[in-house]
Amino acid sequence: MTLTGSHAFGELTAIEQRSTAEMIADQLRNAILHGQFVADKQLSEADLAASFGVSRGPIREALQRLMEEGLLHRARNRGVFVVAFDQADVRDIYTTRQAIETAAAELILDGDIDGAIKLLTESCEQMDAAAEAGDAVAQTAADIEFHVRLVDASGSSRLRKIERTLLIESQISMTELDTRYVEPKASVAEHVAIVDALRARDLPRVREAIHAHMHTAIRLLTEES
Repeated sequence: MTLTGSHAFGELTAIEQRSTAEMIADQLRNAILHGQFVADKQLSEADLAASFGVSRGPIREALQRLMEEGLLHRARNRGVFVVAFDQADVRDIYTTRQAIETAAAELILDGDIDGAIKLLTESCEQMDAAAEAGDAVAQTAADIEFHVRLVDASGSSRLRKIERTLLIESQISMTELDTRYVEPKASVAEHVAIVDALRARDLPRVREAIHAHMHTAIRLLTEES
């Protein structure tokens, strides 16, 4: 008996084949996102090759990918470093995030809003638990996941791609400027306000909540009044 098409396995899809360089780039990107590699940190091809157990070729390609994304830069005769941002960069990063996340929220309001609210509420609960425990690392991880989920729920692959880079740049900015973002509970409240606005299906309120969240980051990270 011959099994064909959906009669055998349902709709068949292509198997994703990813290169070693792509997988290494993903791990390095994630390390930067979670503060393991901070601004101006030098990344040695030899050290990375030894850590990953690969030749320098895939490492070089992975580093090039991250340079093209603007997360790394090559200093002449010195090597490859994690980028550093000034206050103008910070304002630009968070202003752009405001536009991306507002666009994502608008798509959510026209899509699976209940599913999005469920996931975002879980992230808020994780942030709150971490704040109660005084676990800054766990709170940061839950904070990042909140914004990843917000944009993912929009269903837009392009918004998702841009947001990933912006989140990493945000993390670099906070680490570089050595500034406590906000009081833990205040940060939780800002995220809850976004969820509450989505739950109310109130677009102007959603926009204002996202604006307030991003403006707080800009003010604290750039010491603006």
